[in-house]
Amino acid sequence: MAKQPLAELAAWLGDREYLEGRFTAGDLMMTTVLRILRHTRLVEAEPLLKAYQARCEARPAFQRALQEQMAAFEAPDNAAPLQA
Repeated sequence: MAKQPLAELAAWLGDREYLEGRFTAGDLMMTTVLRILRHTRLVEAEPLLKAYQARCEARPAFQRALQEQMAAFEAPDNAAPLQA
């Protein structure tokens, strides 16, 4: 079910490094979608997508966005332990 849209995305990318030719918010969002598939081999089956995902994840903007997103799931240092 996901193979066709991924193949279409790979075809759209073609020789482009990013979806719109330059790194944009769309690339941040698409890379997040591709990361959801990391427990499968779907992205690995499309070498263009695998390379695209690696390029996007290497971008400082993506790393900052991911860090900020994950911070919401981290407990503050001064949080009281949960009581059973």
